[in-house]
Amino acid sequence: MTNIGINELARRLGVAKSTVSKALSGHPDISAPTRTRITAAAARYNYNPSWIARALTSKKTALIGLVMHRPQSGFFIEIAESVVVGAGRRGYRVALDFSGDDPELEKEILADYRGRHLEGAIIEPSLKDTAVALANSCGDMPYVIVDHYLNGTKVPYVGSDFHEIGYLAARHLLELGHRRIGYLGGSPGFLASRARQAGFLKACREFGAPIGKDWICHESFDESAGYRQALAVMRKFPEVTAFACAGDALSQGALRAARTLGKSAPRDISVVGVSALGNISSISQCPKTIGEIALDTLLRKISGLPVKTRRIVGAKIDARGTTAPPL
Repeated sequence: MTNIGINELARRLGVAKSTVSKALSGHPDISAPTRTRITAAAARYNYNPSWIARALTSKKTALIGLVMHRPQSGFFIEIAESVVVGAGRRGYRVALDFSGDDPELEKEILADYRGRHLEGAIIEPSLKDTAVALANSCGDMPYVIVDHYLNGTKVPYVGSDFHEIGYLAARHLLELGHRRIGYLGGSPGFLASRARQAGFLKACREFGAPIGKDWICHESFDESAGYRQALAVMRKFPEVTAFACAGDALSQGALRAARTLGKSAPRDISVVGVSALGNISSISQCPKTIGEIALDTLLRKISGLPVKTRRIVGAKIDARGTTAPPL
């Protein structure tokens, strides 16, 4: 049977549209017999209320937003899946957008969310963001940030212990027997980058491994950066037997550089990434858990319930096919 709207239902019953609306929302102005008659007719005629009309009446759209940098990362793919599935189970739908790490595009997306009356958003802020700029973009729309912490923020944050990530990556390689390890650290100057490198260096010191300043590289988190840096290190320092990479794309770049030199992983070079896809050994940031906590935090915030302002999810090593003891 074809669904009908409120105008057609009111026409068939010979009543005003406002009467139908009040009856179905339980308004006390409507008598019990009239409410029973309208409710029964709504079921019989397969009445389907407009979500726009419902939103205007209830001030709720059952829509939330999710803004991530880009779709290629395994980390963000798993967060998105966790949020979308969890929201659906709780009666919400998710608008998914990618900012490309562009603060202006992010601002445009969030303005659109507000204009469409989304109830809230989970945001991976641009690396160029500030807490004040993001707060201005969101206005009175509730939001939660993930992964990239903004100094001075007053909104809930869900993310990883970046120091632990760098430490676990180095320790995994050191426990396999590697002692000359290159480090591809991504964009310098960010809290996460500094914390990852500090964790990496701590593990190296604990194992008494040498730390070559020219083995530690920073540029961006792009695959091309990982390729250029790993290629340069392997050409100049053939004694390097492994790379710890601060991101998925960097590890892919390092593996491509190895192939350029006729090397293969893990026979000739070991590579460990962060939240990497496929067969790459990786430090898992447990993105499913991050997504679940972020969603629960946002929905509690929307409902006016108390929330924790900072939630840190532990990481773990996921050893796959690109790390092995050195020859």
